[in-house]
Amino acid sequence: MSNHEEKHDEPITISLAKYHSGLGRPGIIGPKISSALVITGTPTGGAQVVSHDYKENGESSVEKSELSAQALATVFALVKDIQKLPSRDAPGGSDIYGANTSVEVRQGRKILWGHSPGGGCGVSPDDEEEEVAALGVNDEHKESFVSIVGDIFKAVGKKDKL
Repeated sequence: MSNHEEKHDEPITISLAKYHSGLGRPGIIGPKISSALVITGTPTGGAQVVSHDYKENGESSVEKSELSAQALATVFALVKDIQKLPSRDAPGGSDIYGANTSVEVRQGRKILWGHSPGGGCGVSPDDEEEEVAALGVNDEHKESFVSIVGDIFKAVGKKDKL
């Protein structure tokens, strides 16, 4: 098998994390995560979904499931759509989509697309306006981001919590 074929079959991982509030906002304490979803699969194989729900009191629950071929095809189509949206080169900064959600799409160790804002004392109040302008993010991009993330949650049978 050639290196090109190996990379093509290398799993794609889509990680989504939703926060209660405060993602990309300044403050002493960083935002608290409310749920996380990790989907790992290949277009020619199956996919595993791991879902984490976190409660305010610190308790958490974990569910693992397999994804149907149809649901996986839907998720990969949505991943192609989200990769068309503006993204910064490195994690951190403000929540330019305003959804209290971080997303990372990887193939192996290579990050294909990501939106991973910071929070707490690492964020300046002026960051968001500057980043939105620099990346050319508009209301249509923000609406698309929220819609795509919601559709990914629905495709894997999870209630959208945006």
